Amino acid sequence: MPIYQDIRNPSLVTRGSLDVKHLNNANFPDSSTFYKNLGLTKNLAFTILQHIKDKKGYDDVVKICNLIVEKYQKINETPETDKAESGFVYLGFQHGDYKIGFAEDLNRRRDDITLLGSEPIKWLHEIETDDMRGVERYWHNRFKSKRLRGEWYKLNSSDVKAFKRWKRIF
Repeated sequence: MPIYQDIRNPSLVTRGSLDVKHLNNANFPDSSTFYKNLGLTKNLAFTILQHIKDKKGYDDVVKICNLIVEKYQKINETPETDKAESGFVYLGFQHGDYKIGFAEDLNRRRDDITLLGSEPIKWLHEIETDDMRGVERYWHNRFKSKRLRGEWYKLNSSDVKAFKRWKRIF
């Protein structure tokens, strides 16, 4: 029986759909199991393909992983992904955790994040830059050992001070 038989479009498998599957089937692992042990989306797909390459009965999983790999290869082949964009990299605080992200419009981004949580996000600092994706990637890599999920981190005061030292990066 395919693992994802109840998901209509396998290319739309998300962390949320994995969580729903887990809630409906206690034998199915929680989404955090996949991400913590196997990596983020593209790496996760490669890892799964490596793990099941010689096993039978996983045709549905192979199909899903191949769709994900193709999607990320197309994204990486697009020259615009390498183009630097001006904007801001921000540090926010909500529910006891810190969020590091980027935005062209800080006010709109703050409103978007606040809508997702039960309390408003508190803006702690922003760095103006001409390469917001690259600068955000730097901070994500620097704090990768403190990552909780996605762009959310468990930082300490010295981490926050290090981020706040930067005002502009051009």
